[in-house]
Amino acid sequence: MAEFLNLFGDYILANLPLIWRLFIIPFMSLGLVYTLGKLIPLFKTDNSKNVFALISMIGISYTTSILFIQDLELFYRVWDVAVHTLLSVIIYINVCWKLYSRMDSFFDRKIGVDKFKPTKKKKKKKISPIKAINKK
Repeated sequence: MAEFLNLFGDYILANLPLIWRLFIIPFMSLGLVYTLGKLIPLFKTDNSKNVFALISMIGISYTTSILFIQDLELFYRVWDVAVHTLLSVIIYINVCWKLYSRMDSFFDRKIGVDKFKPTKKKKKKKISPIKAINKK
């Protein structure tokens, strides 16, 4: 590990603001999703929370990149926001989803259980071919 830091320490320090963005974007969007999904229950389904998480990652990625992309062309601005958003999605899915479910179960134990019940899909009744013929 010490050899790694000796070889790449200067490169890591030079790019620390860009590396920092990869961790701040998914955790800030997790905070927004948790605030609007759990504390202020605007989003109740997982799909709506996921769409809001993606939109918030794009917005946070853009606002954290303003200092870095102000002198670049439009293509490179979009490229920077897209790269950091997509890399943040990977971190969000692999790390933050696990944290969200753990925090949800923790708060359910400490504070109380969710008041809304998830909707259950209705099962279609299967009719055997013999019964279908007998009905006609």
